Amino acid sequence: MSGNDYDELHTATIITSFENKHNQFILKQQQLYKKKLEYIQMLNNINEEIITIEKNIENNCLHHFDQHNYIEEREDGMYGEVFRVCNRCNNTC
Repeated sequence: MSGNDYDELHTATIITSFENKHNQFILKQQQLYKKKLEYIQMLNNINEEIITIEKNIENNCLHHFDQHNYIEEREDGMYGEVFRVCNRCNNTC
């Protein structure tokens, strides 16, 4: 085997090794992107469920008491914001 043949074989081996490793990285990246999208969808579903439950809590208060019983509260701190909250269901307005 001449030196030139050896160099070509060595180069081909390096390229094949690179391509194999590169393809493994790409596959792993695709798997992680897929998993990320699945988790994002799960979080979106959880957020939708939370919104539904919050509406149910609010409606339950209205159903049993016909109206909310709002009280004013102030956030802690020197410049705490004032807000109104129902003392039965914690609904804010």
